[in-house]
Amino acid sequence: MNLTDTHCHLDMIEDAKIALLRAKEAGVGTIINVGTSIDASRQSIEIAEETDSVDV
Repeated sequence: MNLTDTHCHLDMIEDAKIALLRAKEAGVGTIINVGTSIDASRQSIEIAEETDSVDV
């Protein structure tokens, strides 16, 4: 199954890489990462550029 998480805040998680791995193991293939500030949005973009399954 290929699920999509349509709203998350990976910048608020201590270890986003572990969260991404757990999401993949649970069948989540695409994640929409939302920023709540300019800095958080920049972090969201960085994560999306480094991770194929994450979009902003």
